[in-house]
Amino acid sequence: MNHEAGNGTAPPGSTAHIPATFVTQGRLARVRGQNILFSPSQRAIFAVNDTAAEIWRSLEEGTSPRAISAEMARAGVDGIEANRHVEAALRDWQRLSLIRPDAPPSVSAREAVSQVVAIAGLSVRIEYPAACAFPAVVVFRHLEVRRETADILFQLVEHEGRVHLFRDGDWVLSCAPDELPVMVKGQMLIEVLDRSAYELALHAAALLKNERIVLLCGNPGAGKTTLTLALVNAGFGFVSDDVTLLDS
Repeated sequence: MNHEAGNGTAPPGSTAHIPATFVTQGRLARVRGQNILFSPSQRAIFAVNDTAAEIWRSLEEGTSPRAISAEMARAGVDGIEANRHVEAALRDWQRLSLIRPDAPPSVSAREAVSQVVAIAGLSVRIEYPAACAFPAVVVFRHLEVRRETADILFQLVEHEGRVHLFRDGDWVLSCAPDELPVMVKGQMLIEVLDRSAYELALHAAALLKNERIVLLCGNPGAGKTTLTLALVNAGFGFVSDDVTLLDS
């Protein structure tokens, strides 16, 4: 993918609403005259232009987005254009999980929706931004408990069309708003498995055919439920569309 910083897709404005610092999650290299960003987590490479490369280097040095825009303006770039360049780059890199906010911003109780859920002896407090709380809060309502304290805190922060998940203040991953329930469900599964004694864990959908059980394994969001419904329609017996089997 060729990322062109400041391609005009970002509206002019100020970077004041952007978190002060970001953590880079990629490596920038110059290969045969081309700037290349490598993402170890995605095992993907992205080509970026010189402007985007300079923005990336500044982020690596801990420079805030506002300061990056100011430096570009001092170098002769129009202030509005500088903001546009920075905002476009940050938006794209967050979407690609190449950068993440350094820490979750403080959110007032008025702006958040909170619920405590319990699963397998573990309690988790989930704090959603009000604009993104539904339908996720409904999805986990059957797990809700009335409890003031919890073992783990999930903070969900919406920024520039992405929702970031922080676990006890540490960034974990991000997703599009419509993927929020899947992301939270997947992280809760990880928490449960981390606290379980097992040699082998399988997260799978389970179906029955000719007195045999078929397990469809896959990460949350991989399509297990969709395939399960199709197989049930084709004559398979239904056991569960979300079962975790632990072998200890």
